[in-house]
Amino acid sequence: MVTGPGIPLLLQRLEREPPGPGGGLCSLEAAAALGLDHQTLVGAVKSLQALGEVIEAEARAATRWELSAEGAEVLRDGSPEVRLFRSLPADGLPQSDAMVSRRGPQGWGGVHSQGGYGSQGYKYEWKVEEARKNLLRTHTTSASARALYHLACQDKFTPVKYFSIDRVFRNESLDATHLAEFHQVEGVVADRGLTLGHLMGTLRQFFTKLGITKLRFKPAYNPYTEPSMEVFSYHEGLKKWVEVGNSGVFRPEMLLPMGLPENVSVIAWGLSLERPTMIKYGINNIRELVGHRVNLQMVYDSPLCRLDV
Repeated sequence: MVTGPGIPLLLQRLEREPPGPGGGLCSLEAAAALGLDHQTLVGAVKSLQALGEVIEAEARAATRWELSAEGAEVLRDGSPEVRLFRSLPADGLPQSDAMVSRRGPQGWGGVHSQGGYGSQGYKYEWKVEEARKNLLRTHTTSASARALYHLACQDKFTPVKYFSIDRVFRNESLDATHLAEFHQVEGVVADRGLTLGHLMGTLRQFFTKLGITKLRFKPAYNPYTEPSMEVFSYHEGLKKWVEVGNSGVFRPEMLLPMGLPENVSVIAWGLSLERPTMIKYGINNIRELVGHRVNLQMVYDSPLCRLDV
């Protein structure tokens, strides 16, 4: 005897209400009437078919229209246009006030802080009062953004190159390759048709002129560049690859609001000054490069020229 979910109910239904000649029973309607899942009823039919001439079944294709969650919302509350119309007072409302969404802090704010829709989010609770606090700059990209904005304000775009070397500060634990205070070598090139290949070629030429030829590029994530790359160089003393900088192609979302033409690309990089110096002069501990641990004999043997201009 064949038993299974739905078989007794199906047989009882057919015995109680046998279909007439040429008729039949729709599995969708039967499943709803018997309170069964449709796939459960289909499985019961196939089990009975396996016994032989107990039941006949025929597969038929049918199209059904069902409301989606969004459709149900429109049916209940009206379309977005209708809801907007209903929310406006009789004497109207300025567009700037009408565009303010009450769901913003709960919806978009939650995505920004916790992630969603493919975003990783900030991974922390963002607070206005915390963002307003003074902070020693952690990078010089803000200076590059200001320079690009001034470039966009010109009447006619001209290709440019910007460079800077400035001090930055990080909340870092000191070790052989990390300082809490160091220098960043910033570079920006703006022109039409620039690609990732131009960026890699520029960085290779830059380090080659310093005498550093062992380089590696690793894909990375930066909020304001895409694609992005971390730059590594091999340290012979430490016997490992050390990160010496970060780079990328500025995203259109950063350039277009400034007013730069759509066909203009900007490649940029931010490099450490101290780590390449470690590699160049064979220093295994970055703390011996600055401060009271500096080897004065190394300074005497490797004089540097400083131009105050």
